Amino acid sequence: MKNCIRILASVLVLLCVSKRQAIAQDRNITEHEVVYYYLPDWEIYYYVPENQWIYFDGKHWVYEDHAPEWFNDKRVYKVDLDYKGNTPFINHIYNREKYPSHNPSAGGPRYKAVERENKTVKN
Repeated sequence: MKNCIRILASVLVLLCVSKRQAIAQDRNITEHEVVYYYLPDWEIYYYVPENQWIYFDGKHWVYEDHAPEWFNDKRVYKVDLDYKGNTPFINHIYNREKYPSHNPSAGGPRYKAVERENKTVKN
């Protein structure tokens, strides 16, 4: 009888411990969910919860439900940003330096500006 009680107690302890570990793992996953991606080749931010694209249109930062028309690369290098807030571009210069573009021909805003300057100089 004592052995049965010990076995039952052991099983209950194991169940409680494994349940706590599962809860702890769930919490870790939700605490580290990606909220923003930064696409260095295009200098675009993507807000995951709202499926929203954030990019610079030449004058100001725009929030859109669709990617900008000049974004045409489906093979993207993306970075998970550890940012909580509504304006991930507030750190844009830092993000640009920390995560340099892997593809200068992708055509993000900085390359569009260079392209415009080169056309102006040539004419």
